[in-house]
Amino acid sequence: MAGVRGFQSQSTVRRVLVGGIGIITLGVIGFAISGYPPNDSDVQGTIGTAEKYRATQITTSDVVLDNTAIQALLQNDVVVSLLKNETFRKAIVDEQFRTALSSEQMRNSLADPSWAKTFTADAALKSSSFLSFAALAGNEAARMLLRNPEYARAITSEQFRTLLGDDRFAKANLGEALRNPEVQRMITNEQLRMALADPQFARMYADANLRSVLADPEAMRLVADDQFRRAFLDPEMSRLITVETYRNALASPEFARMIADQNLRNALASPDFLRQATEQARLYITE
Repeated sequence: MAGVRGFQSQSTVRRVLVGGIGIITLGVIGFAISGYPPNDSDVQGTIGTAEKYRATQITTSDVVLDNTAIQALLQNDVVVSLLKNETFRKAIVDEQFRTALSSEQMRNSLADPSWAKTFTADAALKSSSFLSFAALAGNEAARMLLRNPEYARAITSEQFRTLLGDDRFAKANLGEALRNPEVQRMITNEQLRMALADPQFARMYADANLRSVLADPEAMRLVADDQFRRAFLDPEMSRLITVETYRNALASPEFARMIADQNLRNALASPDFLRQATEQARLYITE
């Protein structure tokens, strides 16, 4: 009987150890993905605290995933769906796409819930606005002009939209329009006046395609979002939306689901996760 009791005792210990290890493993994965266990103040402060995230500089060392955590992520339904998406697979096996995806600007954007909300909005992914914004990001003059937040706010203002709808401005040569006393009286916003007088605006406005973008309310909504604009006007990041293959990958519903999850966004900031995800995507290609 002593032998039986000893065996039962050892069996019980083993069960406790196995159960404990399982709990610890889940805890480690959760900690590795999120970076820290949330407390009440973190939860309450998530909404409406974009400035905190904008001020945070995220480095690759801030998001460390061990192999166990990465393997668990690669089994996540959202991740599996994304890596099986043909459009995204074409992009992730491209080194330039991965480089842009792991850039400092992208890491900082991924840490910002407000950026994620804008990025995953239906209008940004399902209409022409994403493509329209890409046209701005691909134009050097537009990038230089829109890096000034005051100018960006000016050309997304109601006053500028009114100007675009007025023939005295829209159908005239820009120089002539700005010299027109009637047009001048319409421009009461000093920042708008300065933006219109900037040589970069003249270069941008000379492009008929970009003029149509400036008249697109949804594209201008993206321009008005400071974090979204800063992210995709970054030289490395702009490549993500100016290259068609990359843009299509980011516009996929599967990628939007990935971005909508804070833990999965954190994973995207991990070079180790990207490397193993790429290998997994290659396996799906050969299936």
